[in-house]
Amino acid sequence: MKPGLRFEQAGAELAVIAGRIEAEHYRGTRTRSALRAMALDDEIVGPVRSSLWLLFAAVGLVLAAACANVANLLLARMLVRTREVVTRAALGAGRLRLMRQFLAESLLLSVLGGAVGVAIASWGTRALIAFYRGRLPRLHEVALDWRTFAFLLVACAAAAGVVGLAPAVAAARVDPHDVTRTAGGHATAGRQARRVRDGLVILEVVLAFVLAVGAALIMREIGRLQTIPSGLAIDNAVVLHLTPRTTPADYHAIEDRAASVPGVRAAGFIQYVPLQNSGWMAGFEVRGRPAVSAERLVVDLRYVTQGYFRAAGIPLVSGRGFAPGDTADAPRVVLVNQAFARRYFPNEDPVGRELDRGIVIGVVGDVRSAELGRPAEPELYYTIDQNIATTDAGMSLVVRSAVPVEPLIGSIRSAVTAVNPKLAIFNIKTLQQIVTESLWRLRLYRWLIGVFAIVAIGLATIGLYAMIAYSAGSRTREFAIRRALGSAPSSIVNLIFTRGLALGASGVAGGIAAVVVLTWWLGDRTGGIRPDAVTCAAVSVFFIAVAGVACIGPSMRAATVNPTAALREE
Repeated sequence: MKPGLRFEQAGAELAVIAGRIEAEHYRGTRTRSALRAMALDDEIVGPVRSSLWLLFAAVGLVLAAACANVANLLLARMLVRTREVVTRAALGAGRLRLMRQFLAESLLLSVLGGAVGVAIASWGTRALIAFYRGRLPRLHEVALDWRTFAFLLVACAAAAGVVGLAPAVAAARVDPHDVTRTAGGHATAGRQARRVRDGLVILEVVLAFVLAVGAALIMREIGRLQTIPSGLAIDNAVVLHLTPRTTPADYHAIEDRAASVPGVRAAGFIQYVPLQNSGWMAGFEVRGRPAVSAERLVVDLRYVTQGYFRAAGIPLVSGRGFAPGDTADAPRVVLVNQAFARRYFPNEDPVGRELDRGIVIGVVGDVRSAELGRPAEPELYYTIDQNIATTDAGMSLVVRSAVPVEPLIGSIRSAVTAVNPKLAIFNIKTLQQIVTESLWRLRLYRWLIGVFAIVAIGLATIGLYAMIAYSAGSRTREFAIRRALGSAPSSIVNLIFTRGLALGASGVAGGIAAVVVLTWWLGDRTGGIRPDAVTCAAVSVFFIAVAGVACIGPSMRAATVNPTAALREE
């Protein structure tokens, strides 16, 4: 396009050109001409752009959880190394020198983690390609390249800065005089440091909570979609794709031969199989009905043979189906689905009404042709004898049998080659496989976000356990004194569990708030997948249980501490 030209302007010009072509070449015929303009980037990436951003956000959440976990561990380690920091400061190390040391250590950890990440990414990429080969578009382009490594380098450097900043600042702020005045020369966490570490643990739980809710919602959505009727009878039915295009006579002959195979109940052709390929879209008019607007009504066009509806298990709701008398010389007739009747003929029977594309002779059942999660769209069916718009993609043969259909595929192939041996037969799948594979995107998201959620939950568990264990360890003297003064072990266990469950509950509360905010912000970009109270409650109970499990080990050690030995060691 010319610089500065908008798509609306280009679309208007193309509409004028299309009208001129239609007037000059197709005046008085049923042929229509239409053109539209859209960005190539939107055509290729548009349908999956929001999904890719959601997956990228999931990666970011895991990275943030990992950074929070490592920063928390480094802060705890910083307190253990307080004596080392004091000694370095006493020997002349300045604050800048101490900060550089901790940042360098963080960078080393990040680089080593990135190296392990490269190995995991390489293995994971190969596993992804092997598992989704033939189902994920443009899968051959998925590979590790310089852009991946550039992103990894930036991510490692940023992570090093994030996780190393807090301990570096803490090291720079250490006052040797305050440290040496602490009892026994042991440093303990101040109130501000405890708040920072508690905040990091809560942040980990929040991030893990969001991912866990996402994974649970996707699994729930897959389960829901699997129970939604597609409109097709998927048992004992197989689909064979045939190319290149041939004559209607050949298609009818193949249909008859396939239907005569022993064990076969019905056979028929359709150009684009529901839930597998997109169809044609076109405008139409209802004869005798004044146009409400200048825009033509829109419908999906399907090109079929007479046996298709019986082979696919689509019922005839009213009127009649296609008959042998509906030939090219006969008046043009069409079938419509129930969605067409509801939208364009509410509260009236469309059978017998005349469209500019033919007379409606019957109404058939709805089929979810695009996605299981989307309601059926208005569809108009042509018989290939009166209108066939096949491309070199050819047609698809649907065969239904009374027995398991797989053993009959060889006989069906022979029926095709007996009529036209030049036709290539490929992509043979049962209708059950087609319906299952239509959920490939959700299954991919379930696999990826499920892995991210498991990693995030593991990080949150480690963070909770490390925080509680460190807190219990730093209070050894306090617990020893409590035991010496007569406190029961159960009271010490209660102290640790109260702290751990409080951290877990705070993370759960923050996670619920984050889910609510994300749901509002994403709006309709989630494809109708929205959190509910039951899912959030189940995930909340799970994380409270995780917090409780993380408290068991530290509380048992604190409850069994020997007061005399602990005080002597201090």
